[in-house]
Amino acid sequence: MDKKLTEVKKKIKEDELLRSVNLFFSLTNTTVYLVGGYIRDLLLGKESSDIDIVVDAPTSTVKALAHFLNATVFYLRKREIYARVMIMREGRRIDISFINEENFKEELERRDFTINSMAINLAKLFKDENDFFIDYFDGLKDIEDGIIRQTNPNVFEDDPIRVLRAFRFKNLLDFEIEEETLNNLKTYKSYLDKVSPERMRDEFFRITLMDNKILYDLYENGILTEIFPHLDYEFLQMALTNLEDAISKPEKYFKQEEVREVFVNFWNEPVGKEVFHIQTFKLALLTFGEETPALFIRKKFNASLRTCTKVQNVIFAFKYLKNSYEEGQDILSVDFIGTFFRTYKKETIEAYLLLTFYYKNSKKFPKKDVLDFIALFVKNRFKSLVISGNEIVKEYGLTPSPFVGDLLMYLKAHQILEKIKTKEDAKALIDKYLKKEE
Repeated sequence: MDKKLTEVKKKIKEDELLRSVNLFFSLTNTTVYLVGGYIRDLLLGKESSDIDIVVDAPTSTVKALAHFLNATVFYLRKREIYARVMIMREGRRIDISFINEENFKEELERRDFTINSMAINLAKLFKDENDFFIDYFDGLKDIEDGIIRQTNPNVFEDDPIRVLRAFRFKNLLDFEIEEETLNNLKTYKSYLDKVSPERMRDEFFRITLMDNKILYDLYENGILTEIFPHLDYEFLQMALTNLEDAISKPEKYFKQEEVREVFVNFWNEPVGKEVFHIQTFKLALLTFGEETPALFIRKKFNASLRTCTKVQNVIFAFKYLKNSYEEGQDILSVDFIGTFFRTYKKETIEAYLLLTFYYKNSKKFPKKDVLDFIALFVKNRFKSLVISGNEIVKEYGLTPSPFVGDLLMYLKAHQILEKIKTKEDAKALIDKYLKKEE
C-alpha cells in the first residue's frame, strides 16, 4: 500500500467523529464514502475540519445521524435529488450527499478536479480491506505531480465558478494547472457572468485574502478583466506591490514599534461582518476604473451596503486627496484634514497611504510628512475626543447640526495631530473656531 494511503488510513482510524459515522452506518449496513477535499488534504498532510461523505440512503437518515452524533442539521438543498446537509459538531462540519450507489462513479466524475474526485469506502477501511481507496481519475498521481486537472471536459461549462477555484487551488497548493484544463477554462471564462453574485462573492472574496500573486495570475490568463472590465492593472500592481512592502517591512515607513504593530494589524481588522480592510482595499484597486464602484460591487457580488460603501469611499478619498494635492492645497494642514475627516475619516489610512504609493518617485511629494501623519492617525484614531458633542452643544448654546459635526471633525483633526490634549485646549480652539465663523 502507498505510504501516503497508510498514513491517511491511520489518521481516519484515529478520528473519533469518523469512527462514530462509520458505526452509525454499519448498524444499517449502509455503505458510506469519504470524498473530496478532506481526502486531498489528508494526502497533502494538511489538517481539515470539513468532512464530505456520500451515502446511498434515504435523506431522512441524516436526522438519525445528527441525533446519534448529538449534532445539529442544516438543510441546504432539501428538495433536490442530491440532498446536502451540514452537521456542526465541536466546530467540525460534515457535508452529506445522498445518491444511488450504482451512479457513484458518475458522482465523482461530476466533481471539478481529479484531486477532489477520490473516495474512501469507510467500512472497508475500518475492516482493514486493501481496496478501500477509490481513484478512478488518477487524483493521487496528480497530487504527487502537483497538477490541477479537470475530471471531464464539461466541468467549467457545468459550473463556471470552477474557473476561479482552479486558480485558488493552484495558488493555495502551489500546483500547476494542466494545459488542457487551462485551455478549457479560458474557453469558458465568459461564463462567469452566469454565476450568481452570492457564489461569486464567496469565491472571489476568499481570493482577496490570499497572496497577491493569485490576482496577477488571474490577470495574465485573462480572467481578472473578465470580472473587472475597466481594470487599471498597472495601478493595481503598483499599489499591491507597495502595500506588500509596507506590511512586510513596516520599519521602512514608521519609526515607532507601537505604530508598526497597529498598522500591520489594521489590514486584518473587520469591516462589518463580511470582509477585512485588506479585502476592501484590494476591491477598491480592482474597481478603480468604475464610475460607481459601490453599484458595481453590489451587482457583481451582492456585497453588503457597508462593504460597497467602504470600497467606493477608499477610491473617492484617494481621488479627492490626489486632486487637492495637484491643485496646490496643503493636504496636511489641520483645516484640510478636518474637512477630509467630515467625509472620509474611516478611509484616512488607505487614502493617504495610496497617495504615498502613487507619488513614490516624486521628489516634490512630502512623503515623510504624510507618513508621519499616518503614524499619528494610527496611534490616536481610537482615542475619544476630549470634549463631546453634547458638551459643546450645551456649553456654547448650539443646535445639533452639520455645523457642529464640522466642528467635531476639526477638533478630532487637532487631537490626532496632538495639537490639543485637554478639554481646556479644546475649548480654546472652539472659541477661535466660532469667532472665525462669525
